[in-house]
Order: sequence, then structure tokens, then C-alpha cells
Amino acid sequence: MRFCPYAQRTRLMLEHKNIKYETINVNLKKKPKWIYALNASGKVPILQLNDDVIYESFATCEWLDDVFPGPRLTPEDQKTRIRDRMLMYGFSEIIPQFYAIGREEDKTRAIKKFKRLLKPYEDVLTGDFFGGKQPGFLDFIIWPWFERLGALNQLSGFQLDANENPRIVGWISRMFHLPAVVKTMFGDDAHVNFMVTLGAGAPDYDYGLTAHL
Repeated sequence: MRFCPYAQRTRLMLEHKNIKYETINVNLKKKPKWIYALNASGKVPILQLNDDVIYESFATCEWLDDVFPGPRLTPEDQKTRIRDRMLMYGFSEIIPQFYAIGREEDKTRAIKKFKRLLKPYEDVLTGDFFGGKQPGFLDFIIWPWFERLGALNQLSGFQLDANENPRIVGWISRMFHLPAVVKTMFGDDAHVNFMVTLGAGAPDYDYGLTAHL
């Protein structure tokens, strides 16, 4: 699905490691039957290479990093690898706050929780990226939701405070210049349109496609 942040994780990894691939998008409201043969839950992303089928965004990204050549994104140092894994799993608590901030009745509570949960990421970001001088696995795993902050600002007025999160704000600026991010990103208007239509119960998966105009 074009606007799925979980699928974007996998596309980011594919692009950064210069892996050739074909994309097949599905309408998650009208899933084709064949998708359940690949993943019984019908969730995306799904990778298929010959007889190998890999699904769930963490698993697809780990598989790509393990199997294909190119820059190694998983930290070699055990301590850093475990730290990043804790932050990756912890990010699952942050994700719901992005969406809750967009709901007026939940906004105040969600912003407070979001800021609290984001602090460990601000604290450990001592270089240009979580991976150090170059982006690593954690950078690409959490990035898709930060790409959508501009759209969230348009919808709710929320934006990160550069005084509270100077490292994260600087990191966002650097991430936007990465080739893999440029190739997989959508602009704020596209994200806003999708968020609005998703909230209305009729997500516009085809927004921006030539055939759709």
C-alpha cells in the first residue's frame, strides 16, 4: 500500500541497499485473495524472492540487511544492537500517539505522552544519525512517522519544539536529504489527503496517480 508507513520501512531498506525490486500495491479495504496465500493475516509489507516469502516490517528489513550486499545497517557492536532493538520495539508505543494527536479529544494527552516517550531517542542521538555518521537500521525503522509530521502539523497544529528536541529536529532535516528517503517519500499534501480520507473511512489509496487525476 502506497501510504503504509510499515511498507515504507521495507522500501527504504531496498532503496538504501540499491536492491532491484518490483512493487505491487494492494487496496487494504479490498484485499486480493492471493495475498492471504503469502501472509495469512493479509498484512503488508510482504517480500517474495523465488520460494522465499518474508512478511512483517522488522523481519523484511532484517532479511534484506542479512541477505543482500551493500552498507550493513544492523550495528555490529552488541551493546548498540541491543539498544537499538529496545528503541525499535519501544517505538510501537509512540506510533499510536501520532494518530491520537490528530484527534482533538485526545490531542493534549497524546502530546504529553509523545514527548515523554520521545526523550530516550533525543538522549541517545549523539551523532548525525542513530547509526552514527551514516544512517542505520533504527533510522529507517522509525523514519516513516517523522516524515508525516508536516502533515500532522497541517491537520492539528502540532510540531516538534526545536528547543526541547534539537537533536531530533536536526536529524529530521538530515534524513530528508537521504536518497532513499527522497525516492520513497510523499509530500505533506499527499499525506494530509490520505489521513483525511482514512479518517472518513474511505482511504484514497490512489491519490496522485496519473490515472486517478
